[in-house]
Amino acid sequence: MKHALILSLLLSGCVYGRGRQTEEPFDLDAELSRGGEQGAASPPTNARDDDPAWWTGFGVSELDALETRAAQSAPDLRTAEARVMRANALATQASAARYPTVSLNGSLSVGRSNSPVGGSIDSRSANVSLPIAWEVDLFARRANAAASARRSASASEADADGIALVLQAQVVEAYFDLVDVRSQRRLLEEDREADAHTSELVLLRFSRGLATAVDVEQARQQEIADDAQLSLLTSAETSARLRLATLLGMPPSTLPELTGSALPPPPADLGAQVHADLLAERPDLRAARSRVSAADHAVGSAIASRLPSIQLSFTPGYSSVRSESSSGNSTSTGINYTAAASLSAPLFDGFAGRARVDEQRANLMEAEAGYERALLGALVEVEATLALERDERAHHEALMRSVEVAERLVAAAQDRFRLGLSDFLPVLGALRSRTLARLALLASERRLLSLRVTLHRAVGGPLPHSAPPPSPEQEP
Repeated sequence: MKHALILSLLLSGCVYGRGRQTEEPFDLDAELSRGGEQGAASPPTNARDDDPAWWTGFGVSELDALETRAAQSAPDLRTAEARVMRANALATQASAARYPTVSLNGSLSVGRSNSPVGGSIDSRSANVSLPIAWEVDLFARRANAAASARRSASASEADADGIALVLQAQVVEAYFDLVDVRSQRRLLEEDREADAHTSELVLLRFSRGLATAVDVEQARQQEIADDAQLSLLTSAETSARLRLATLLGMPPSTLPELTGSALPPPPADLGAQVHADLLAERPDLRAARSRVSAADHAVGSAIASRLPSIQLSFTPGYSSVRSESSSGNSTSTGINYTAAASLSAPLFDGFAGRARVDEQRANLMEAEAGYERALLGALVEVEATLALERDERAHHEALMRSVEVAERLVAAAQDRFRLGLSDFLPVLGALRSRTLARLALLASERRLLSLRVTLHRAVGGPLPHSAPPPSPEQEP
């Protein structure tokens, strides 16, 4: 036994630990700056915003209450929380195997036996023991198993963060969809009111013989077209509210009244400030890195399971035995103990141990490929979003000029119609063009907001510091 203890102490230093650092498959900074003009224009100047409430950058106060409610009651988050709890429990179980196990055993017995020569013997015995067992972790089999479980728990936590990020983005998108519908209604109602005034002017000119019946019908047709577009927005608003209620995990009837009716202005351009360091906190990348580390430690545990192991045990106890008979009484009490050490070394298992090692190595290869795929996907998502946002900003500027031209065209066409220099058809065309241009501009603003939400998701939440836009209530 003494030699076994010495051997265990000597071999306990031969810990087989892997724990390799996850290597990046390519240079993120070079790839990210290569993909677009904005990324290569200048190095990042502002630090990342550490506030996890990234949606506050839109300057809409109603979003805070919605996001808080979603974080408290969304079913997806509760499911993710349960997965994290289970992963942490498994990690605790794996870590517990590294420590000695201590038990408390006790027994009490009372008996009577008859003697062949007459009389009887009464006996009472009591025993208490404290078994202690420990496996010497010679080659860090259990240490690697515990580390693998902890990394898996970290991956589950990152997955939960990813689910929370997706939910946050979905709530923002659903709210902006609702506000977008209201913005469209407000725009169409303004055009409807303007078209009603124009229709009154056409009727007045018709009564004076300055307009034709065709002009009157064309004016009415424009009003009917406005009404038709407005009639479609009620169901769109209802759909947006139902989607928002589903995300918040609450019945639609209990959804709080939302007063937002105007989209916030498009966010500032941050293309030159988005760099590779921002991707480090992206939840799916953190989860992938943790899974690579977990698989790496699992390989170490599988290798160590093929090597010898030593089990140590020590059981102190106390026993008391008393017997009574006609010939006399006897009592025996005292402290006792047993100590043992055993060595187990696998010799042949039909190559099952080697197959387990190969299995874990295959899992490691798969995890590394998964990390590379996730990293490449994140890079492409950021690059694509920046490119789309850059193009959409140019499109938005063109649409703003288009609306200005449409406004001037309506004014010019109405002036010519009032002076009797043309019929109503040019006015009708100008009115339709203005409505379409304003709706297109509104749609472009909505796409810019959606692209910024996508960029937040692509980098894992917060973006570099930027001044938040004014809230809709502060706009003139």
